[in-house]
Amino acid sequence: MKQLNFLLIFSFGLAMVMFTLENTAPTTVHFLPGLSGTLPLAALLLLVGGIGATAAWVFAVWTGVVRKVEAVQSQGEFTAQRCASRSWKTTCSATEPRWMPSWGCCQRPGKARLPPVPMPTKP
Repeated sequence: MKQLNFLLIFSFGLAMVMFTLENTAPTTVHFLPGLSGTLPLAALLLLVGGIGATAAWVFAVWTGVVRKVEAVQSQGEFTAQRCASRSWKTTCSATEPRWMPSWGCCQRPGKARLPPVPMPTKP
């Protein structure tokens, strides 16, 4: 697999070098009215491709961050709903420790119980 990866990277790099050597004609780019610049066509395309790849990477990172935040928020809401629906839940005070952190419920020592398991009914 490493050889295939190396072959792909080497081929892509060689193709970029060949493209750069063949396309050296100057190209004028107009950014804004009155603001323009001249670059070789190959350099311009490589620059634009690099900017596009960077933008795609930033978007992917941002999307991952948003998904992580949404997952944490929905887990907190799920935990709050689960604790509110438990009849065996006790109230917390600042001096009482939190038990069962995976459920996020406050339990007093000796009072913690497993949640009831629903039994299937026969039709």
